[in-house]
Amino acid sequence: MKKITQNLRWLVTLLTMIVSVGAWAEEPTGTITFGTNATKINSASVTGEDSQGNEWTITTEGTTSYTANADYYQVGSSKSPATSITFTTTLPSSQTITSMSAKFGGFNGTEGTVTMKVGDTTIGEGSLNGTSDVTVKSTSEAAGTVLTVTVTDIEKGVKCYNISYTYNGGGTPTPTVPSISVDPATVNATAEETEGTIEVTYENIDPELAEIHFYEADGETAATYDWIVAEFDSDNNIEYIISANEGEARTAYLKVYGLDAETNDVYSDLITINQAAYVAPPTPVTGAVYTKVTSTSDITDGQYLIVYEEGSVAFNGGLATLDAAGNTIGVVLNNGTIEGSEETEAAEFTINVTEGSLKSASGYYVGVTGNSNGLKTSESSETYTNSFAIDDNGDAIISAVFEGSTMTLRFNKASDQNRFRYYKNGGQQPIQLYKKVVEEETSPTVTIGASKWATYVAEDNVTFPSEVSAFTVETIKTDHVTLGEVLAVKKGTPILVYSETPGTYTLEVVAEDVCNDASNNKLKVSDGTVTGGSTIYVLAQPQNSEIGFYPLASNVTVPAGKAYLEIIESKAPVKGFFALGELADAINNIAVENANGTIFNIAGQKVQNITKGGLYIVNGKKVVVK
Repeated sequence: MKKITQNLRWLVTLLTMIVSVGAWAEEPTGTITFGTNATKINSASVTGEDSQGNEWTITTEGTTSYTANADYYQVGSSKSPATSITFTTTLPSSQTITSMSAKFGGFNGTEGTVTMKVGDTTIGEGSLNGTSDVTVKSTSEAAGTVLTVTVTDIEKGVKCYNISYTYNGGGTPTPTVPSISVDPATVNATAEETEGTIEVTYENIDPELAEIHFYEADGETAATYDWIVAEFDSDNNIEYIISANEGEARTAYLKVYGLDAETNDVYSDLITINQAAYVAPPTPVTGAVYTKVTSTSDITDGQYLIVYEEGSVAFNGGLATLDAAGNTIGVVLNNGTIEGSEETEAAEFTINVTEGSLKSASGYYVGVTGNSNGLKTSESSETYTNSFAIDDNGDAIISAVFEGSTMTLRFNKASDQNRFRYYKNGGQQPIQLYKKVVEEETSPTVTIGASKWATYVAEDNVTFPSEVSAFTVETIKTDHVTLGEVLAVKKGTPILVYSETPGTYTLEVVAEDVCNDASNNKLKVSDGTVTGGSTIYVLAQPQNSEIGFYPLASNVTVPAGKAYLEIIESKAPVKGFFALGELADAINNIAVENANGTIFNIAGQKVQNITKGGLYIVNGKKVVVK
């Protein structure tokens, strides 16, 4: 009996030891399967639950093709492949994922890259093929709460079977350690004023007592920043406002601080907020604009932007390495045009239709010579041959041609790609062509009719040829206006112009600082809403009448950009109109006097000598002595 009792005691002790070290405890495994009787992937975003009760979100991009099967779900097809498939779940608490696997299949020609992650840590990678099903397995462990499986660089349809993962929870809940976690821990802001939110998760911490502390980069030395404001919102997340940056790039650091139940200090990880340096807007290229090509016949030799309109980006032909993720620049689309700038010029491609070449601004000819997705470069125009066309949708078909086969230049919009590249079977997103057109600069002109007088609103800062005199209206009298001579005026200034010889005259554009002061000018410029009446006068010469400013009928509008006078109603002219005054009379008298070599000053007085810098009228023509 004693021996039996001893044996029982030994057995109980052994069982206790085994249980205490977890020898009987199995690592929990979660599995989610796809198919007709399991989780269905039948739209761009679906959810499903795995065997551990954790919810997965499955999102697809680039396709609307979904096919059900008893053992799997097919996403995409040969004609409409997905650009990416993403599977994500969040565990209730952080776990060490000891193994993970994902089973996929395909068809003849199927391609794709599978990546498995725990948080930001990659624990396994693999590739799809078109001959057999593939189970991609993890090669390392990692701890975290978020599990992600992505499939990218996809060609044709993908069979989705299942995803499994195992963690070392031992089936025993892990006590929650007081902690503060933030998402995201890094913010990358542009130079513009930016607002945003950082989500904060509190474990065994009272969020109402939390504080935000700013630090230097070491995360220990306190700091202050005058360009960022951060405070808690009603959900105890961080709301921040970053001021616009007008200088170099800058970085701020902060943590969330709290106390646990035993009043111990608890800090979040260091939050890093980066703001980009100010970059001056692209310098416009005078007269350059890119217009969308809508017909194959319009594709001629020249410079082009290769554009993905939906993303407002263009292929950056200025790169030294062209086949790279993010090989783009941003562009602003405006009704089928893109304004030229130094940035767009640096990103151009040159098309030579005859030789079938496509050359980047960085000096490389591009194309491919095989049936694998990619983009190759060469310094020789003879290495690759491209064909160029526009389809019925207005999209550009740029195809590398080789040995009876083709690959088409397209855009991959997957978040980790964002690249222009040659793809098989027309996969990925269509692109568009914009051709560079350089418009010739034209000088401003003014036209003067038979009356020899006209109003003009300066299109630029301009001066006038010797045949044309220009005036502002300085004062408005009871029956006439007085004029003041100007030799150069600023853009937008309304003036009167006179020439003895009617016609169209070219004006010279000048710097603003050489223009005359016209602040006392009584002439105004219509915005298109000014209508006639007893106070609105415009330059006119009714039949058999003197030229001057006459009242405009109440049912007539002064066209936008045209000059007019506006008076106080009590100052209506005695004669019913405002004559142009003594200065105009003097000019007209000079014009009709037939005296060879007679010289007048601008006031109409005869003079014998001229001086440097003076303005004179000789035989009816204005002369400026310089």
